[in-house]
Amino acid sequence: MWTTSLTQEYYQKLAADEVTKEHKKLSVVYLQSDWGKTSFDLFKAEALAQGAEIVYESAIQPDSEDYRPVLIKARDAQPDAIVHIGYAADGARVVRQVRELGFTGQFYGGQNTPQFLESAGGAAEGTIINENLLIGNTAPAVTEFYDKFEGVYGHEPSTFSAYAYDALYVLVQAAEIGGATREGVYEGLASGQPFDTVQFGEFTFGADRRPNDVPTVPVIVVDGAYQALYPQS
Repeated sequence: MWTTSLTQEYYQKLAADEVTKEHKKLSVVYLQSDWGKTSFDLFKAEALAQGAEIVYESAIQPDSEDYRPVLIKARDAQPDAIVHIGYAADGARVVRQVRELGFTGQFYGGQNTPQFLESAGGAAEGTIINENLLIGNTAPAVTEFYDKFEGVYGHEPSTFSAYAYDALYVLVQAAEIGGATREGVYEGLASGQPFDTVQFGEFTFGADRRPNDVPTVPVIVVDGAYQALYPQS
């Protein structure tokens, strides 16, 4: 199977590298699930390797409405930053509640979706997350994707929107390489040739049949919208 998705091992390493550039004392909350625990373990290992200290860590239930007992402990550990590993709904509740509790430091987490921004409201301001979607990229393929998506759905696309688009577009390109048959598509995917995508630009598949050595993009919430943390020159 080929996929345009990144592994958590790849993603969490880059996420930890980004967080620890500026922050070395971290409180981390993560979803109580196999995915959440695995992602946290990967993030923690890389953060420690980069010289950071995890001053507080805790799992959270995805459907809980009140994370304050956990977040009070996360705040009181006096971290430089609080990191959330999860999804939009729980991320929005976490950032709202941690701001209500008076934490004014950096928050990493949430999710690059319109739902997170809507649910978190003003509390999302300044939130940073490492993502795949090339926000701020003015390449014609990216701006065309944004414009067409907004024209149909009335809101900006999320990373998941781009994943789905890229997956189908890669299949089209594979068919162009090997032919529009089951065997031809397989041949195209296995050809080692580069594919054009919205998220990563041009990439080739690695030995694990996932995007090989692609960048992620740190994004920050400014005035209620995501923008690139490091604007393109």
